[in-house]
Amino acid sequence: MEPSRADRPRRSRSVRCSGSDPAAFRFVKELGRLEADDDLNQATYNFVICEERDTAKDDLQVSIVSGVLTGTSWTRGQAQEMAATMARKGVRCEERGAPYGPAGKHDHRRITYRLCQSKGKPVAVEIHVITLKADATPYPAKQLVVDWSQ
Repeated sequence: MEPSRADRPRRSRSVRCSGSDPAAFRFVKELGRLEADDDLNQATYNFVICEERDTAKDDLQVSIVSGVLTGTSWTRGQAQEMAATMARKGVRCEERGAPYGPAGKHDHRRITYRLCQSKGKPVAVEIHVITLKADATPYPAKQLVVDWSQ
């Protein structure tokens, strides 16, 4: 007998930032974490936003790591360029990549990663998640917003 959807184990993959390596002048820290259950497909979506600094090169990268979906990242230069372009277009926040869009007209799932700007400078990274209950109705949206590292 096939187990019911509610009795099946939930798929989940824990995520974390990569480790720091002080000997290589590489320092990593977690800026925020978000978890969202999707009962319809028995999955838990896990996300973490990480900051990686290379102090020898004065480099910065902010990454979104996901347990189920593809993540994304912005270097300092990419974020500054993207923020300047958004300011010229009059856009406050812009999506990066397409991690999950609706699969049909009745699929209300939506997962997006965004970079936000103010006066042409990056100011925040956001994750927005809408998942589904077992009856295919959407859960209230969840979001994680972290300030852009300077």
